[in-house]
Amino acid sequence: MKNAILGIDLGGTNIRAGIVKDDGKILERHEEKINRNSSHRIIEQICDLIEEFNLTDIIGIGIAIPGVVKPSGNVWAPNLPGWKDFPLSKILYQHFPSIPVFIESDRNAMLVGEKWLGIAKGYKDVVFLIIGTGIGAGLMIDGKVYSGSEGIAGSVGWLVTDRNYRQEYGEIGCFEYRAAGPSIFRELNLDPLLISSRAENGDPLVLKTIEKVAEEIGIGIADIVSILNPEIVVVGGGVANLWKFLEPQVKKALEKWAHPLSIKHLYVTPSTLGNDAGILGIAKIVFEGVR
Repeated sequence: MKNAILGIDLGGTNIRAGIVKDDGKILERHEEKINRNSSHRIIEQICDLIEEFNLTDIIGIGIAIPGVVKPSGNVWAPNLPGWKDFPLSKILYQHFPSIPVFIESDRNAMLVGEKWLGIAKGYKDVVFLIIGTGIGAGLMIDGKVYSGSEGIAGSVGWLVTDRNYRQEYGEIGCFEYRAAGPSIFRELNLDPLLISSRAENGDPLVLKTIEKVAEEIGIGIADIVSILNPEIVVVGGGVANLWKFLEPQVKKALEKWAHPLSIKHLYVTPSTLGNDAGILGIAKIVFEGVR
């Protein structure tokens, strides 16, 4: 009996994939760096990755993308080269015509994953804030995922925290420029793998940079919770791995900037599913779509 989904989480830096059963168990997985040479090299990489798996018991394929899925099936993902109006759905149908393929934003997929099997289980008003190569948020209001009129809701990387940001930041949003992973790497000029170990060892420059970014994250979360008044904010993405260093300053910024009643019972926590949130969430979306 076929009861598995191939879930793919396409990020700005890495691509992760796994075979997911309907109970959430991941049977096998694969992860690799994205080849960013061109838009078509990325799609070739996705197709090659799919073909590495045994698709015999697969009832569908789900792909979580770091951007917006248009009604046409084309994708807008500014952190991927050439993906401003990329015909992802059409290309995948050409390669895999016999298997249903679902495409969803990574922010919504991670939200669904965390609601299904993670720390957001049991909550009805949830924000899943991804802080990685870029920034986005999956939004759940009264138990339902909210995507907006054109699927753009949750693009919180575009929050304006500096009114002069256009001159400096170019084509990405202000909050994203100031608080996503590249902002830390830009300040420190360090390999991402070294940042956590340097922080653990008390490197003052690393800790100061993390504190600065944490304040930006706290301001962003303050804006979000003042508007949406969620029960829980789950923080995922690569930057969430630094949560124990970020948390004190994030909480200070929330107390300073958020509506005081909006944070009275607010729970802000890192994802418990980690790198599996996107794979599990897109699998859940596909299970519900094909049944």
